[in-house]
Amino acid sequence: MKKRVGALVLSTMLTLTALTGCGGNKEASSNNTGAKDTAHKVVMAISGEQQPGQERVMAEVNKILKKDLNMELELMILPWGSTDQQIQLMLTGTEPLDLFRLGSGEAAGYISSGKIEDLGPLIDKYGKNIKEALGEEIAKSANINGFVYGVPTNIERDSTPSIEMRKDLVEKYDIDITQIKSLEDLEPIFKKVKAGEPNMTMLFGAGGVNQPATRYGGFDSLGGFGGVLANDGLESTKVEIRPATEQYKASLDIFHDWYKKGYINKDAPTSQDEPSVVMKAGNTFSTIVGWHPAYQNKEGNYDVVFAPLREHVLHSGSSGYVTLGIARNSKDPDKAMQLLDYIYGSPEVMNLLNWGMEGTDYVYIDKENNTIGYPDGVNDSNAEYHLNLGWQLPNQFIASVWEGSQPADVWDRMKEFNDKAPKSKAFGFMFDPKGYEAEITAISNVIEQYSRSLESGSVDPNEYLPKYVEALKKAGIEKVTAAQQKQLDEFLATKQP
Repeated sequence: MKKRVGALVLSTMLTLTALTGCGGNKEASSNNTGAKDTAHKVVMAISGEQQPGQERVMAEVNKILKKDLNMELELMILPWGSTDQQIQLMLTGTEPLDLFRLGSGEAAGYISSGKIEDLGPLIDKYGKNIKEALGEEIAKSANINGFVYGVPTNIERDSTPSIEMRKDLVEKYDIDITQIKSLEDLEPIFKKVKAGEPNMTMLFGAGGVNQPATRYGGFDSLGGFGGVLANDGLESTKVEIRPATEQYKASLDIFHDWYKKGYINKDAPTSQDEPSVVMKAGNTFSTIVGWHPAYQNKEGNYDVVFAPLREHVLHSGSSGYVTLGIARNSKDPDKAMQLLDYIYGSPEVMNLLNWGMEGTDYVYIDKENNTIGYPDGVNDSNAEYHLNLGWQLPNQFIASVWEGSQPADVWDRMKEFNDKAPKSKAFGFMFDPKGYEAEITAISNVIEQYSRSLESGSVDPNEYLPKYVEALKKAGIEKVTAAQQKQLDEFLATKQP
């Protein structure tokens, strides 16, 4: 899920004209009669950066798909830093918008304000390829109180908290990574490597989500509004205040001990560096990441290896990590869903949208294994089209794999990874925060005040955890967790046989 950060907006039209029943490897989901009417335009917005060759690529997509759908697709690529703001303006204004990238954090607000469509009926009506790719449960899992706010893109379903380590140092110090099963197993490793590399950071932490304890996790956050289920939601459905649990304190005690020993970087509470960038710089031994089969085994010039620290669990709402929603002001939500379903079943369109044109933007390195790479003379610095945003596009599992980035069978591995993961008891549940907005804002402010210092290990949890819990209670977290418990219990009651 590599992100190429840009600051330009590109709006390129892709014309698709079609006859019913004509399709590539999947059945087209259009209900056209065959008449060549004026094509209906569907506008889709994602985040990314401008591609100089996009008009050329989209013209080729037009040639291939105009026989399949009597539509046009206008692909809007919005800057990373302002995508959410621009989407909000488009949802409330008159600028056309149909499909757009939608995160679970924005969904509740859009539902309550009537800005997005309930996709459940549309998936049932047009989602043949979507259901085939995702399965019925996942296809509709991005929902709040049964309102399906988005169709998940085909990516990893959550991830495994894992320690990422430089391979050369693992080999140099004869570390058996198969023996790493928990945080406690890392202590003698850090001690050994630190003795030989005294100026090196053993475990890097930074920012909000990149703090060691944050990455380590171990809770089902139920959407992130206050309460959690301990032990990844595998054992109990009791909603608890995370900082008040013994599980949370136990991990903080370990990280604080490591911070005092100099294993964690001193600026962890305030650093804004990305762990991948720091690993590439060469002065860091490890960091905690959310691993999945598409995770790359290299950071800059350094090969890296991984060891899982917890079980891979599907949490509540996790399947909707990245979804594509449909705006309520869409001119024709039915056609938007038809086009979305078509892309879920078209390897040709997925390859063109993500990688460009064969022969110009990529060539097959190994066609039998569906592996591609740059043509001679083309690289990252001069490529005219290399979107590399499969995780935002509908179904990257049917697209080609870029040489060297992942193994050729990565999508088979990912499917197995998704299918075999145990589910939290709250899987499929998302809290509806309507009516609790003031408390949630106050809770968020308290979390921002305390979590970075505690979850980086830089302060003593014996001193600061009680203050943290008390501040959360004053902010109204007990009211929110009671509401979460009530909604979760009602959700679970509907799941009883």
